Amino acid sequence: MLLEIKNISKKYGKITALNDVSLTLDAGVYGLLGPNGAGKSTLIQIITGNTASTSGQVFYNEKNVKDHEKAYKKVLGYVPQSQGIYDNFSAKKFLEYIAVLKAIPKREVSSEVHHVLEVVGLLEVQNRKLGGFSGGMRQRVLIAQALLGNPEIIILDEPTAGLDPKERIKIRNFISRIAENKIILIATHVVSDVESIAKKIILLGSGTVCLEGTPNMLCELLNGKVFECILDANQFEKIESSVIVSNLQEMPNGKLQARILGDESVKREFEQQKIPIQLVFPNLQDVYLATFAKK
Repeated sequence: MLLEIKNISKKYGKITALNDVSLTLDAGVYGLLGPNGAGKSTLIQIITGNTASTSGQVFYNEKNVKDHEKAYKKVLGYVPQSQGIYDNFSAKKFLEYIAVLKAIPKREVSSEVHHVLEVVGLLEVQNRKLGGFSGGMRQRVLIAQALLGNPEIIILDEPTAGLDPKERIKIRNFISRIAENKIILIATHVVSDVESIAKKIILLGSGTVCLEGTPNMLCELLNGKVFECILDANQFEKIESSVIVSNLQEMPNGKLQARILGDESVKREFEQQKIPIQLVFPNLQDVYLATFAKK
């Protein structure tokens, strides 16, 4: 099970959306992180065969997917960033409709739909109309349609967009549960969606791969460059424009606990101003901000 993206570029007139992107994915969860406009959705459209690249190729198990399009589509499940969903359909009826579109044999449709509804935890509400579903439940229905046919590759574009924190956690945990023996690629700009479940993170910015590696590996790159300190509002105003602030939290006493990206010179400057500051271990949010703060 090997998905290879080789030297993919995509141009829209004079605009370059992707520039020589190469990735190799085997079984596991991958987080494709980047700000809006980074090229994430364009890359996904190319991987799923919905958009042609200007140059470069996509291979699955060493076969060019363009030459084996029908076979490739059978192993591919896709949840787009926005997809029409029929509010007057029940969850069961919607999935049966998608199963027909996927050319799943008629005799297998009922068992397939039952199976994916069970996987996403919606069996008990399968006959309810989708118009009455919460955002998280609707998203689980869309993931269920991607699971029809037991695909080997699942692509999710912003799967938790618009969901509340509780629903985001449910979707994230669910993705983690189904990840065995599948390639799952999650495109998002929300670090928390992937930091605890992805075996590898790909940071995409301005159409190029900026960084790639395990979460721990990427965090190690910032070791010694992340600090925390306690400030009052005036102190924060003075330093806000000269450092990257990864997190800011107001404390009960009105002071601010700030997480700051910098180097030893930042630490010395704070110490000179008699502001206590301590070194802390980086997290993926720090890496994201350090990579894209100036892009």
